[in-house]
Formats: sequence, C-alpha cells, structure tokens
Amino acid sequence: MYHMLGLAGIALAIALTPVSVFAATAAHTTPVSQPQTLESLFASLDRQLKAEQYGDANTSLLAITAHPQFSQLPSEVQLACYRLLALIQLDAGALDASYGSLLKAGNLPGEVLDSDYWHLRAKLALQLKKKTDAVSAMTALASRFPQELHTMDRHFITSIVRLSDEIEDGKVSKRKLLEALHAAVYTPQDSAYSAEWLFFDLFEIYVADKATEKATDIAAEMIEPENLIRFRIDKRYATYRQVTDAEIAAAFEAQLVRHRAFADSHPRLLAGPSLVAGDLDNLARSEEGLKLIDEALAKIAAAPKDKPAYDDLADQHNWALDTKYRLLTQLGRYAEAEQALKQGRDAAIAAGDDLVSQKINLGGFYNVLGRPQEALKEVADIKPEHASIYGQMSAEEVRACAYAQTGETTKLKASLDLMLKNAKDAYWPLETALLCAGESDTLAKVIIAQIEDPDTRTGALMNIQTYLPDGHPTPAEAAREALRQKTLARADLQAAVRKHGEIASLPVRRFPY
Repeated sequence: MYHMLGLAGIALAIALTPVSVFAATAAHTTPVSQPQTLESLFASLDRQLKAEQYGDANTSLLAITAHPQFSQLPSEVQLACYRLLALIQLDAGALDASYGSLLKAGNLPGEVLDSDYWHLRAKLALQLKKKTDAVSAMTALASRFPQELHTMDRHFITSIVRLSDEIEDGKVSKRKLLEALHAAVYTPQDSAYSAEWLFFDLFEIYVADKATEKATDIAAEMIEPENLIRFRIDKRYATYRQVTDAEIAAAFEAQLVRHRAFADSHPRLLAGPSLVAGDLDNLARSEEGLKLIDEALAKIAAAPKDKPAYDDLADQHNWALDTKYRLLTQLGRYAEAEQALKQGRDAAIAAGDDLVSQKINLGGFYNVLGRPQEALKEVADIKPEHASIYGQMSAEEVRACAYAQTGETTKLKASLDLMLKNAKDAYWPLETALLCAGESDTLAKVIIAQIEDPDTRTGALMNIQTYLPDGHPTPAEAAREALRQKTLARADLQAAVRKHGEIASLPVRRFPY
C-alpha cells in the first residue's frame, strides 16, 4: 500500500533497502573519477536521514540518482532511491518534482515496480490531473496487485475511474481500467457499498463496442435494483437481459436485507444504519427508517468525544443527518428536517471534507419552504474550485430557484443560461431549475435531447419513470411536480420515450439525485 510519510517517519522508508546494502553494492562498482563516490553519498544520506535533515537528504538522493554508476545498481535499489526521493519531495510539497522522480523509476523493469509504487504514482497523477497516467497507473495496480484494491479508499479508485471519462480515446483507457477492476472482483473497502455501478459502465462500453458476449455475461451478474431498472427501461439493453417489475421489487427488498446484514455485522460503522434507513426511505417506510437513524444519532450524542460511537463518524455523520432530513420531510416534519440539515452542514464543515453538499441541500430546502434569501445565503460562498461541475450546477440550481421567487429575472436567466450550457453534466439540477422558472417548453426540449443522446439516455429515462409519490410535498414541490407531469405528457416527449425506452411503475420513491 501507499504510505504518506510525515517528516518524522520518512527515514523509515530507507528500511525498504538498508543503507548498508546501498553502500556494499556501490563499493563493488568500477571506480570512476567523481567528486563523491556512491559509497560516500549513501553514507551521507544515512547520516542525514538519522538526523532528520531531509533537505540535505534530498540533495544527496539527487546526486545519487544522477551518478554515472547509479544505473549499475540492482533495480530494487534504484527503485528504493527514487521512491525515497519522491516521498521527501512530496513531504516538502514539491508535487511536480515528486512525480518526476516516479516517472524516472517507471523506466525500471516492470516486475520491480511494486504496489506501493503504482499507488503513489496514481495518487500523484490524480492530484496533478495527469489523466492518462493516473488511469494507466491504477490499471497496472489492479492488474498486477488485485488483492491491494480491497483495502484502498473507494473514493480514490472511483475518482480515477471518473477521470478516465475525460480521456478522449474512445473509452479505450476506461475499458482497460474497468476490465482490470472486474477481473480483480473489486469490492469497495466498506463492503456495504457496491462497485456494480462501475461494471454497468463496462457493460455499456461493451454494448457500444458490439462485444455482445462480454456484455451479456456482465448483465447476468447484476443484482443492484437500479441496474435492473436500466435493463427494464432502455430498449438498447433489453436484449442483453430481460427484467420484470417483480424482479425489480424483489431486488429492492434483497438490497435491504444485504444492508441490514452489513449493519448487524459491523456495529462500529455508521454506514450500516444510514444505508438501511435510506433503503426504508426509498420504500416509503419513513417512520421505521427515522427510528433507526435516531437510535444511531443517539449513540453518537451519548458517546464521549474521545471515544466516538462509530469508527467512520467523521466520514458518515453528515450523511446520516442528511438521511434523517429526507425521512423527516417525507413525514411533513419540516422544522425538524431543517434542524437536521443544519447539523449535517456543520458536521461536514467540522470534518473538513465535503464542504458544499449539505449547504446545497439546505439551500434547496429553503427554496421549497419559500425562503429564497436564506437559500441564496447558503450557496453564496460556493466557488467553482469548491465542487465538481455537477456540484457547481447544483449550487446554481439553488440560486435559480431563489431568483424565480424573488423576481430577479435577469439573474434567473443568467443562471439558466449557464446551466443549459452544462446540461449533459448536470441534467438533474437543471430540471429542477427549469421547473422553478416555469420553463416547461425548454424542459421538454432538454429531456428529449437527453433521451436522444446515447450517453445520457438511460439516466433521462430513469428520471421519468413512475415512482411512489412523496409523503408530504410542500406547496412549492407540489407545483413543480404538477408542471413536471404536464411536461412529460407532451406528445413529442412521449414519442421520444416510445422510440428508445419504456415507462415502468416502480415500488420506490424517486431517487434523491
């Protein structure tokens, strides 16, 4: 695994290949006329590391790797030198230099490059937006060291998969990466979460590439209810797997069983009750879900700060509160829902991880409560550098819906224009913004365009299926839904649906994208 060493611990990296080995190896090389021999450089490096003089160690390592005799050292020794140099440079914040050191190590024989190397290279390439290299490094890691995947941060892996979408090579790089993950039987570190959505992407690539046998084999493996819905509603996929409405209903119940089993077997993980409560919310069993999430939150409140109730509290606390908010809204308990969202926002900020999602959700909630000024305040400080394009457009949705209420038509138009330019990447928030603005004709054109586009068709069809109604919509939500249904009933839109897909009645509420 990849180790991010602090300055105090970075000397430990030299233990991967002891300095005595470096020195002994160097001593048996042919002498050349040099200001310093490799042996003396390694001896200096040893002293500098022991004294935690990392700036000097960096200088020594640069001299070692530039030495004419360096290439005569065993490949394992060369790799250890480059890796230690990269770690020291990384600790000093010199990302480009660290990445350059790893690239030099990449010229060594492939069998020498271990999982630590590929992990670090993938991580740095991701940070530096070296798209092709990040994907290539992760593919090498997944292909050669599949066992390492199952203990890696799932967000790191999925970030690189998403990055592969930005490589303009006809999805060749993405296909290789997903095939490596599939061959490794990859499951996320937290096994309550499924990796099946990744392999549905691989299925779609196979379909596009006319790899019929491979597509059929992957389709047969799918068990997640959302993927079964995709087979049911998109005519492109019906030939690869036939799915009935009864199978979809059973899949949702089976998912609930799996998540309950995970929660029972991992009592120290908040992800368990959060997932189960989310399932119950989708199945319109909100009272049951609220009871479960309240029990989990009560454990958090009762536990000492230095001994939290859950090991994943920092990552999951805000999402548990977000789940509670959704459950409360379905029960019409809006004041409590607002409080849960505020607590979730504050928990996210305290954790220092996702700083925008809860603010966007809270802003959206203020809009449906008819409080646009408060909505605008929540998203006022969200800048492009804070979020993905989807997150940016979700914040813009909050602004657009607020402007629609305040009558600021110029600002509303500017928000809609911006969102329309990003329709392919942020269809869901765009739909809400257009409904807030009463733009039924524009919305119909957007939905039809999404259905006609092979890349966005399945998501657009998922959005317009017949779901269970919300429990207690606000007047604003009810008005939006009425306009949405009117838009969906248009003849031109229905013709697009009939051409490319089908509408099913699904036993769950509409997914909270």
